[in-house]
Order: sequence, then structure tokens, then C-alpha cells
Amino acid sequence: MNETKRKRKTRRAKPVVNQPPANHSAARTANAKRRKRRRHGRYILHYILLVVFVLAAGIALSLTVFFHVDGISVSGDSPYTDQEIIDASGLQLGENLLRIDKEKAAQAIVSQFPYIQSVTVQRNFPSRIILEITQAKKLGVLLQDNQYLVIGETGKVLEKGTNYDTNDTSIPIIVGVEVDGYEVGDFITEEKEGVEEQQKALNQEGFVMFQYLVKAIQDTGFTGISSIDLSDKLNMKLKYEDRLILELGSEADLSAKLKFANYVIQNKLEEADEGWLDLSISKEAWFTPGDIHTGQQGSQILLPGEHAGNSSETSSEISTESLPEESANLEDNE
Repeated sequence: MNETKRKRKTRRAKPVVNQPPANHSAARTANAKRRKRRRHGRYILHYILLVVFVLAAGIALSLTVFFHVDGISVSGDSPYTDQEIIDASGLQLGENLLRIDKEKAAQAIVSQFPYIQSVTVQRNFPSRIILEITQAKKLGVLLQDNQYLVIGETGKVLEKGTNYDTNDTSIPIIVGVEVDGYEVGDFITEEKEGVEEQQKALNQEGFVMFQYLVKAIQDTGFTGISSIDLSDKLNMKLKYEDRLILELGSEADLSAKLKFANYVIQNKLEEADEGWLDLSISKEAWFTPGDIHTGQQGSQILLPGEHAGNSSETSSEISTESLPEESANLEDNE
């Protein structure tokens, strides 16, 4: 009986359970967080791959199916027709707007047409191209013997020919710059095969002086210049209204010299006066009357050296004792 009770007690006894370690709950939480992060990372990767695929598909479609050119237009002034410019660009209808070579097209136009200074190629989405033209402006005509070159503001040769019409006074004639060896489209300031180094250097110097002079003319509003002589780089000369030769000296203070020249011409000379006006010395004007076409000269006269606004009314003839030696000899020879 007692033995049966003991067995029952034994069956009722609770089994011994191993207790989990104290940090088991924390470990499970950490594992769950790691699994969640991995799932989140996979989602992000899927999104990235999807975006990349969509972009790649969009780019592929843009380069093959979409944005086909269906029109090319030209804006800006030029002496050439729109169709001539479009043909020179090499651009074609039907090609993809994103795949056109803008720089190549612009260079093709500029190299073929000398009177086009620059071209900007614009994509006008979804399907058009605009060619913006900047026309080259004539700066002057280089004359040497019977040859001439028309040059633009950048030194680019715009025209070349013989027997230039010197009656055309729309742009000044320039003498004293070599023209041999240059062709239409060349730049007289750049390296050119067949042009000697010394000639190139002189042309560069002459062109720079000419640019200084043009800027001074624009700044002062001086008009009436028909030709410019750069033969002597230390004494540039201008022909004014086919009756006066203005001697300006070097390129120093050109604007001030031109302002003074305008004052002297308007206030100290008569409209019928012909001859040479030496303005190479600041605030001095030496006038030598004569025929600029034959070279016959009279006595040199020093005109008052005031700037515009002063009111001296007389000019004085200088004696041979006070003239430079060259002028005194000239008077003695007469």
C-alpha cells in the first residue's frame, strides 16, 4: 500500500526543466531586427534595380524611338540662305536629337562660310534644331599692290581679290600689312604655312594697332576716315575726308588724340584746308598745308594746343628757327 502511494507521488512529481539563460530574450530580439534589416535591404536593392532598368529603358528609347529630328531652322543674319547653312551643318532630318554633334555641326558651318563668325546649335525638344548665326563684321580692307583682303573683327579673312574699288568708303582701307599667303577663312594673327615668321609678327602687331585704333574711333565717334597707313608702327596715319593726313604717332592715348584732332579740325581749320596734321605729341597740333595726293607741302604751322572748350582763336606761323630741322629744310627748299 505504502509502495503504491510512493509510486503515485513519484508520478505526480514535476519534471525538472532547464531554465533558459537570462539573455535569451534579448538575443531573439536582435535576430529579429537583423532579419528585418535584411528584408528591408533586399527591398531597397529591388527598388534600385527597378529604377536602373526603367532609366536604361528610357535612355534606350530616347536614343532609338523618341526625339527624332523633324525640323531644322536658322536664326540670325547672314548673306547665305537658310538651306545653304543647313546643308553645310551636316545635320539630317530623322536623326536622333540627343545624338547630334553640336560642335561638329557649328564648326562645319563656320569653316565653309567666311562671313559667319560663330554658330550656336540648340536642341529644341522634342524634335527641332535651331542654328543661331552670328555674322562676321567687316573691320577693314588690307591693300597691297593690286591685291586686297577684307578682314573681320577677329582678324579672319572674309574676302580676297584684286583691283578693290577704292571709292567704297563703307570700311577703311589699311595699308602697311602684308597680304601674301593668306586665303579666305585664314586668320592673319595665327600661324600660316607659307607666311614667314617676321611677316606674321608684323601683321600681328599691325592688326593689334588697328584694333586699338578702331576702338578709339568707336569711343570718340570720330568719322570721315577713308584709309589707315600702318607702314610705320611708330606713326600711324589716317586719311580724313580725302584732304587731311592725320599723323597720330604710336598707339598711346589714341582716344585723346582723336578727340583733339576733331576739336582742331572743327575749330582751327577751314573746311577747304588740305595737308598734314601732326598730332603725335600730346596737346600739340602741327599743320602743314599742301596737296596730300602729290606730296607738295607748304610751311608748317603750330596750332593752339587747347582742348575743346578753350577759346583761343588764332594760330601762329612758326619761324624756321623754331621748326624741327626737317621742317626748316623743307621751307628752305621751297
